[in-house]
Amino acid sequence: MPVDSPLFRAGLAFVFRLFLAASLMAGSAAWAQTAVHIEAAQMQVLPGGTIGPPPVKTQLNDAAWQNVALPHVQPRDIAASQPNGSQILTAWYRIEVPTSVESVAPNGLRLYLPRWQTIGQIAVYADDRLVFRSAAGPVWNGFNHPLWLALDSPTDAQRPHTVLLRIDHLQSAGAAVSSAWLGDEAGLADRRWWRQFIQAGLPYVLSVAYLLIGLFAFTVWLRLGDPLFGLVFAAAVIFFVRTLHFHQGQEQLPIPEVWFGWLTIYSLGWLTFAVYAIGLNLQVRRYKWIERILFSCLLFASIAAMPWFANTDSLTYWAPLIYFLMWGPSLVLIGLGAWAAWCSDVGDAKLIATWNLTVIPMGMYDWALQNYYINIELIYLLPYHTTVIFFLFLYVAQRRYAGALLQVERANVELETRLAEREVQLSTTYTRLRAIENEQVLAQERQRMMQDMHDGLGSSLMVALKTVEEGSEQDLAQVLRECIDDLRLAIDSLEPVQADLLLLLATLRFRLGARLEQAGLQLVWDVQDVPPLPWLDPKSALHILRIAQEILGNAMKHGNADTVTLATRPTAQYVLLSIANNGRGFEPQQAMKNGRGLTHVTRRAQAIGASVSWHSDADNPGTRFELLLPLKQGYAGPTAV
Repeated sequence: MPVDSPLFRAGLAFVFRLFLAASLMAGSAAWAQTAVHIEAAQMQVLPGGTIGPPPVKTQLNDAAWQNVALPHVQPRDIAASQPNGSQILTAWYRIEVPTSVESVAPNGLRLYLPRWQTIGQIAVYADDRLVFRSAAGPVWNGFNHPLWLALDSPTDAQRPHTVLLRIDHLQSAGAAVSSAWLGDEAGLADRRWWRQFIQAGLPYVLSVAYLLIGLFAFTVWLRLGDPLFGLVFAAAVIFFVRTLHFHQGQEQLPIPEVWFGWLTIYSLGWLTFAVYAIGLNLQVRRYKWIERILFSCLLFASIAAMPWFANTDSLTYWAPLIYFLMWGPSLVLIGLGAWAAWCSDVGDAKLIATWNLTVIPMGMYDWALQNYYINIELIYLLPYHTTVIFFLFLYVAQRRYAGALLQVERANVELETRLAEREVQLSTTYTRLRAIENEQVLAQERQRMMQDMHDGLGSSLMVALKTVEEGSEQDLAQVLRECIDDLRLAIDSLEPVQADLLLLLATLRFRLGARLEQAGLQLVWDVQDVPPLPWLDPKSALHILRIAQEILGNAMKHGNADTVTLATRPTAQYVLLSIANNGRGFEPQQAMKNGRGLTHVTRRAQAIGASVSWHSDADNPGTRFELLLPLKQGYAGPTAV
């Protein structure tokens, strides 16, 4: 990280303010003038105390009091490793309220105790009146929260002369109490606020803040798939669990204490492993077989120590020894991470590995503080060490995220350039394809018109030529009329009918009505409304017109009929167009063999996906032709009969 970067300067400012607040909290001349610092007390220890029930006051031996200095420690007796009644002790501390308190506490007397620690419970008495007792469980009982108590009672005529502290504890675990402060709220509030903030409040706020950041990293991991963000999320969750015991315990826990102890104790090892994994994610060098061994040992130890399998009564009592045993794998992970980082050329990895080395002296310091080897009024440092780790993680993740965004921007620019080039190519190709398509459409339409002219108008003109050669003018006029009708039908088919079959049939009626009357045929128009045919284009329209023209022409020429009925009926899958006459019947199969008209009708019907059928008999009058037009293209109608 560059020394002149804003992030680096902000980090230095944060650390400076943190240690400045801690220094101010430790004591100042201004505070000392407004409160009395109690650094001595009298103490006696009684056997046979209680751990579970709330502390009660017992008969004390006035001759057993001993003068002790505060802070004071009841040392551990590791030999008394199993908790039972003979190894539960009650330590009593008596503090005489000095007369100088009157001058520094004119508005009510308060007791401020920076720290106490025990596996048990604590109670505070003002003379003989109980003013406080710990309400949580005996193991996780709020040891990291300062005591802040009002010693005055509205019913007291005078202030208390003595303050009694009762601390029940296991002989195997020991106990400790810090020095005390007496004064009023104005004289002690600032000191107490800073101690509460640095000792418990700030670690809690940071753990929640980093948990939220971890959730954000989790969403980024789901979106980008970068394992670094997934590891940051895992580390944030573990860090939150790890720091729970620093700010919990003033009230009953929502889960059993043995499970709470298991979570917070063994989360330290998993937090170390997560930090190690994040550091390795920034580099290439790996020690997979060592990682697997350590991961397996950590997993086995965590499962074996679960309250389901382990001695639940001794897990939290042996917590200092468990912490000490964790240092072996932790040192291996820290050492491997540092070595791998310095063997690589990744500056971010070196930065995290360098700071991670400081966990060794800080961890030893916290272990010594937990086991009363140093002044218990000091502050645990590992929560703040992990805070700096997360600060570095955020810096690395921010750089990784910014780099990913920069790559996305570059990729977008390159993609836009390629897209513009491809659009030009596609536009050119589209123009060429449109030209080819137009040429093909024109060629197909030209071919269709030529074929239709050949089949319709060309055939009629050949008949007209033959008639001229034979010298029959009356027949010539009839043939020319048919030629004109054919030409008009071809032109009518090009008019837009907008899928309207009835409009197309009305055009046919208009063109052929006069010829039918001249032929002595009465046209019965039995047309019902039918749905539109989306596939009805000019080509299909011409096929329908030619089919109807052929059927009506056969009725005029060969049917010997006087009535023709044209009808339409809608059905579920198709539209029925029927043309019936009352003339002479015929055999459809024999007619197809002898002439080409019915064959052309069948071919045209197949071209538009329709089907045809004739209902006629040579021995009986009347013929009915049916054309089944599908509503949708591709539907196969009934088989022709």
